[in-house]
Amino acid sequence: MNIQLASPYTRIFWTEWQLDPLSNKYNMIMDQTITGSLDINKLERAVKYLINKYPVLDSHLVEEDGQLLWRKNAHTLVTELEKCDSLQALAALAARPFDLNNGPLFSYGYYHDKDKDLYEFVVVYHHVIIDGLSVADAYAEMSDYYNDNLMTENHIVNDNFFSEKVQEYLFKLKNLSTANPTEFWQSALAGLPKTNDIPYIQHFGEDSTERQVKFYLPVKTWQVLKSNLKHTNAFLVFKTIWALLIARYCQSEAVHLAYPVSMENGSHLRLGAQVNTAVFPFFVHQDDTFADIYQRTLAHHHDLKAKPGLRFTRWPIYEVLKSTGIRPNISFAQAHFNELTLSLRGCQTRCHHRFDQSLANAELVLEYQEQNDNIAFRIRYEPERFAPQQIAAMAEQFQQLLNQVLLHPEKPLASFPLLTPTQQRQQLIDWNPPQPEAMMATGTLHQAITEQAQKYPQRIALVDEQQQLTYLELEQKSNQLARCITENYQRIAQKSISPDTLIPFCLNRGVEMIVTMLAIMKTGAAYIPL
Repeated sequence: MNIQLASPYTRIFWTEWQLDPLSNKYNMIMDQTITGSLDINKLERAVKYLINKYPVLDSHLVEEDGQLLWRKNAHTLVTELEKCDSLQALAALAARPFDLNNGPLFSYGYYHDKDKDLYEFVVVYHHVIIDGLSVADAYAEMSDYYNDNLMTENHIVNDNFFSEKVQEYLFKLKNLSTANPTEFWQSALAGLPKTNDIPYIQHFGEDSTERQVKFYLPVKTWQVLKSNLKHTNAFLVFKTIWALLIARYCQSEAVHLAYPVSMENGSHLRLGAQVNTAVFPFFVHQDDTFADIYQRTLAHHHDLKAKPGLRFTRWPIYEVLKSTGIRPNISFAQAHFNELTLSLRGCQTRCHHRFDQSLANAELVLEYQEQNDNIAFRIRYEPERFAPQQIAAMAEQFQQLLNQVLLHPEKPLASFPLLTPTQQRQQLIDWNPPQPEAMMATGTLHQAITEQAQKYPQRIALVDEQQQLTYLELEQKSNQLARCITENYQRIAQKSISPDTLIPFCLNRGVEMIVTMLAIMKTGAAYIPL
């Protein structure tokens, strides 16, 4: 493949790269520890075999006259495995962004820990050339070559399949355009926020190498739970419950999820990643039951059928975003997250997730995979935005919500608590132990805040998304506002504030709301939130 037309789904990655060429969010990283009698030269030959066999792996993208093209690299840019002198250097290799306009779009590196007599091996691809399914194929072929199970080193796949599939995708998109996909998505996504306003709890402790939380649902339990709901589809049920949990976190009646849609025959090493992204709109109302919202999910799923054999989810995501203004930041996917490792004769391999970057544009993603006896779930997240404890709590809440809504699909959703019993006990008791002596000495809440400001003036008292206040700052701001309220009340009402005085206010949840409540209490009045 010296030059080939790229598909519309390849353009999705190209567009993202142009917006942020230094991003590594599409780095697909497989890192593992190899012990035993590894032949590093033979492993290097296995890498070269794979790159030479599949032309798309050894190509880069160019745009000429409005067309996006795959162009084979002028020469194989990686001639040997990149040797690193430390695990930190290997991490830097994994985090290195790719240049889609020049290539290469892969890197392989290793660190030989002689003291422990082991190799740390990392494979990194840009998502545009490979997806989760074809990664498994790549590992299998590299292993077969290393183990002398392949007969030839020079077999290069035929380009015809690639060009035929791209033409097929273009033909189907042209056919789909006659069903007015832009109008469909504008209608389906109307009323949704531009992005989901999920609260962040930043982690200030030691960095964790794990950026995911795993949990499991026994298949037998799932069989019992789903019997309470009509027309159960695991993908649609889990997606709906995840959206419901996100809506509760966002305190919103409308949220949206992004999810991947693989094109037919798209998961193949010959094609690169032929994957689109679709947006799931979710609306929930105060009196809804789970049966209500699941019926809306089923209705939307049915409406996605544009024509026989064509669904609106085929319409490229960049066209959807351009016409609707939606910017999805939370995702859902049915994934393949088996612990992929090379199978090398005479060696033992162990998979890790130390350098994972591949969240694409999501801040948070729930993935699941159906296994033999369990349905495995994992929540992956951006560690810069979320604390591990927050994600662990979210995983527990998802499991509780799943059990509650499927056991009682006709009960109002408002009757199901967000917090698990353990989390409720933690917040009400463990984090708030009784302090009788302190309470007797203080008497009122605002007096307790004053005491805290005197004892611990620089400790953080309040945090929201925009700001944080120490106890001293909280005391000063509430005092200033209390004086202002008192003076204005006396001027307007021509009398002093009394315990019977009611002062209404209307503010969004946050630091300013707490400051206002304290200030009103300090005046001696009572507050009424509107």
